[in-house]
Amino acid sequence: MSFSWISTVGEPNAKLAIIIGEVAEDVMIEESKNHTGGILWICEDMGGKKFLLASGIQLVAPYNTDSVLCQRMTDFIALDYQHLPVVKVSSSVPNSPHYDDVLPLVVSKIETTARARRTRYATGFDRQHQVFKNLPGYLLSRVPSEWSSLGKNSFVLVVGAGPSIDITLPIFKKGFPRPIIVACDSSLRALMVAGITPDFVVSMDPYKSFESCSTDGFAPGIAILSSQSHSSWAKQWGEQARYMSGRVLTEDLLAKKGVSKTNILAANNAGLSALAFAHFLNPALIVTVGMDLCSGVHPSDRYAKNTGRCHIKVHAEHYHNIPGNYQKTVKTPFLSDWQETTKLASEITIRRPIFNFTDRGAVLEGATLVHPDDGPELNKAMRDNIQPFETKDERLGLKKQVTGIGLEQILSLLVSYCDQIWDLVDRYEKGIPVDEVLQDIFNDSDLTSILGDFSFVVMPMLQPLVSEKETLLPAVQALKEFTYLLEDAILKCSPTDEFSINHILAKNL
Repeated sequence: MSFSWISTVGEPNAKLAIIIGEVAEDVMIEESKNHTGGILWICEDMGGKKFLLASGIQLVAPYNTDSVLCQRMTDFIALDYQHLPVVKVSSSVPNSPHYDDVLPLVVSKIETTARARRTRYATGFDRQHQVFKNLPGYLLSRVPSEWSSLGKNSFVLVVGAGPSIDITLPIFKKGFPRPIIVACDSSLRALMVAGITPDFVVSMDPYKSFESCSTDGFAPGIAILSSQSHSSWAKQWGEQARYMSGRVLTEDLLAKKGVSKTNILAANNAGLSALAFAHFLNPALIVTVGMDLCSGVHPSDRYAKNTGRCHIKVHAEHYHNIPGNYQKTVKTPFLSDWQETTKLASEITIRRPIFNFTDRGAVLEGATLVHPDDGPELNKAMRDNIQPFETKDERLGLKKQVTGIGLEQILSLLVSYCDQIWDLVDRYEKGIPVDEVLQDIFNDSDLTSILGDFSFVVMPMLQPLVSEKETLLPAVQALKEFTYLLEDAILKCSPTDEFSINHILAKNL
């Protein structure tokens, strides 16, 4: 029987299919043969479909809530990590209002999944590389809980890198009480030009290097990093680097083994993390500059001229309208960043005021908007009520760390993980199939966790639908590299000579 679809989107060789609308039985049987991974059929008539039994076809009604439909699609799409489903729309769909919102929901879900998969595959190995490079610092120099009282009676100035800081940053050299300055990484050159020395510099991005943000020799204050930060930041700051914990699988395992997480958790970008860190310091109030969170005068603008990064432009196909500070709406390609930042701002302002000092940009919910023309009034109010920050505070030298027997126990555990991985790699080199070796690693929850983002990338590739096992071969090489990095990290934690000889060096002699 000939059948014509009004829309077919996706890979022709996809193993999965999402079919929307009523379709004849013989057509569905043929589709089931062509898509051996399974079919998700979104249709109104849920009865009389006995031919579906044992056919790999799942049914869901279009009039379910969006959350139900999204969950069903999430579970279904996860059946094949290598290929996304083809989407086919029946000619019955235009005749029923139940399907009006279904197709956009399906397409959006698939696009989101595709972006997430590309990002995970492209960045997963790189993120885990940084985790192991930063591991010595994470174990020995985390943010201490004592810093939660640093801001008492002072205010924190959070410096972003948006175009507005070309106007606002110089104003803070004119008589304001000395604040605690928490700077985002991209603002460093602008601070240097303005002659302002930050107390803390926050960097979270595994791809953003120190050299791209600052000038050699300008590494002021204390670097606040995550275990996934580009390792060039720790190299520049050395002993003056501190680490925030985050949502990192390797850190989760270490926490279970006794390496407690910090009281402040890293977010997914420097601006959001800087604002959260400022709140953690418990100041009397927070002032933000350069937190524009929208495009500049030109849609492609992202950074202030004084950052030295204004040549980096935004190349986005879609811009979203969000509430503006001085316009009803402004456009941004950074929708999720703005949503997360404005949500955090609204939560913080329950505890302390935030003054958003800017002449442009997007609304931060709960924050008090202050135009640069009103800077003198803000200055006077602060001089009357705020104490200057004491930059020589002894607490700045503190750090949260694992020491003594506790450190040796953690390092011994890490050595045992390395030994287990090398044993499994040896099995592969002796002829055991690559997928079996990797599956043995992921059958061990500790090994899965210590390998973190590596596991997130590789585990879905072991599903039954994945037939191209040669795609797993680069994972073995990456596994070796990660194990070498982990061994290097253990040695850099400065265990005793006896520990090094007995646990690491002896194997290589």
